[in-house]
Amino acid sequence: MKSSEVRQMTDDEILKAIVEGKRKLLTFRIQRVNGRLEQGHLVKTEKRNIARFFTVLTERKFHGRK
Repeated sequence: MKSSEVRQMTDDEILKAIVEGKRKLLTFRIQRVNGRLEQGHLVKTEKRNIARFFTVLTERKFHGRK
C-alpha cells in the first residue's frame, strides 16, 4: 500500500489496518515455523505496511491534519 493511500484513510481505518497487519504477521510466523510459508517476502511487505500506518498516525499527531 502506498503512503498516499494511507494518508487518505481515517484514523480508525488505519488502526484497523494495523490490527489486521499484526494478525497477518502472526499467521506468517506460524506458517514459517511449520514450514508452510512459501512466500517469505510477504513478511517484509507487511512489516513495511504497518510502519507506514504508524508513520502517518505520528505525522497527524505532531503536524495536525492536512
